[in-house]
Amino acid sequence: MSKVRTEQDYLDADSGLKNSVDRRIDATGQINNWNLVYEDDEYGTFSIAYALHFGKITRFIIDPRKDGTIIGRTAQSQFDRKFASEEIIDPEVNTNAANLTEASDQAIQNATDACAIMGTLGGFDSDMQIAAAGAEEKTGEVLATTAETAGVVAETTSKTTAAVSEAESLIAEASDLQTQLVNAGFTDLAFSLEIATDEVVDLLETATNGLNEAVGERKADVGENIKTNVDTSGEAILAAGAAVPELISPAKAGGCNTVADALANLNVGPPGLAGILGAVIQSTIPQQSRMLDRSGKVVNINIDKTLQYADIQYQGKLTRMYYQDNAKMLERFGTLGSNFGGDGSPDVSRGLKANGELVSFNIDKTKPFRDVIETVRVRDLEAEELVFTKETIPVRVYGDQALLDKFYPEGS
Repeated sequence: MSKVRTEQDYLDADSGLKNSVDRRIDATGQINNWNLVYEDDEYGTFSIAYALHFGKITRFIIDPRKDGTIIGRTAQSQFDRKFASEEIIDPEVNTNAANLTEASDQAIQNATDACAIMGTLGGFDSDMQIAAAGAEEKTGEVLATTAETAGVVAETTSKTTAAVSEAESLIAEASDLQTQLVNAGFTDLAFSLEIATDEVVDLLETATNGLNEAVGERKADVGENIKTNVDTSGEAILAAGAAVPELISPAKAGGCNTVADALANLNVGPPGLAGILGAVIQSTIPQQSRMLDRSGKVVNINIDKTLQYADIQYQGKLTRMYYQDNAKMLERFGTLGSNFGGDGSPDVSRGLKANGELVSFNIDKTKPFRDVIETVRVRDLEAEELVFTKETIPVRVYGDQALLDKFYPEGS
C-alpha cells in the first residue's frame, strides 16, 4: 500500500502534538530534519509532498538542488521510490548482501584451492616457495575481509529492517496513547512521549540513510564487483594448478590452515558456508593462549608451550591455557584438559615432504608419525590481525617411515 498522503491528512494530524512533522529529501534519497527550505531560490524550485513516515504524517520538502548530480535520479523520483513503492531501505541493499555472501563462499573455495596448489608449487624451488606462500596468504586475507564484510552487511540489513518494522508499529501505538493522554488532561506526559518518539525516528533515519548510502542504490554494483574479483582470483589459482594437476591432492576447507586462520577471528559471521564453517572453527580452535603460573596467576608472556594445557573459555574467548601446577589449574578452572593423562600428543601437526620440508596442508594422517620439538610457523593468537610467528614447540610429523628415519631419527 502506498504511503503517500495529502495536505489535508497533514493538517488533520497537526493537533499541536507534532503528529505531523517536516522533513527534506533530495536526489541522494537521504531524509533529513535539518536545512528545511520552503522558499524557491537561485538553486531551484522547491515543491511539497506528503507521506506516512515512521507512523507520522510528514510534509516533505522536495529539494532539487542535487537533481542531475546522480544520473537518473531526482528528489521527486526518490520520494516516489520510497513512499509510492514503500522502499525506505533500497532493494539493492539485499542484492548486495546476497552477492557478498556468494563472494565469501567462493573465497573459501579459493583459499582451499590455494592450500593445495600453492603448497605444491612452492615445493619446486625456494623462489617459488616464497611467491606461493605469499599468494596463499593473500587468499586468506581476501577470505577474512570478504567474510567479515558479508557478515556486517547481512546483520546490519536484518537488524535495520526489523527495527523499521517494529518502530512503525510502536510509533503508531504511541500516537494513539498520546491522544488518550491529551483527552485525559495529561498534556505534559503526552509531550514527553512525543519527544521520545521523535528521537526514535531520528535514529532510524540515520540508520536507513547510512545503510542505503553504503550498499544501496548508489552502490548497487559493489557486491557484484567484489564477487567478480573473487571469482577471477579463483580462476587464476586453478589455472596455476593446471600446470601440474597430477601432483596436487585435493584439500578440505576445514583442514586448511589458511581457511581456519581467516575465519577463526571473524567478529560477525556471514550467512552461507563461511558463517557455518567459521562458527565451527571458532568453537574448536583457541583464539588466544595464556599460561597459569605456579602462583595461580594467568600470564600472556613467556608462555611455555611444552606444558600440559586445557582449552577453556577465558575472558569471552576459547583459550589454550598452559599450566605449571595441576592443583592450581584445578582450583582456578576445574579441569586439567582433555589431553591430561593421555598420550600427550602435540596439538600441532605437519606433513614431511621428500626434501625434508614440513607443510601444514594436505597432511596424510594415515602415515607413520614422530613427535618432535621443531621450529615451525604458527599463527600468533594474541595478534588482532592475521599474523604468523616462528615458535619452537612440540610437533607431530607425519610422513613415510624412510623420511622420518632420515630427517628425525629416533633419539635425535
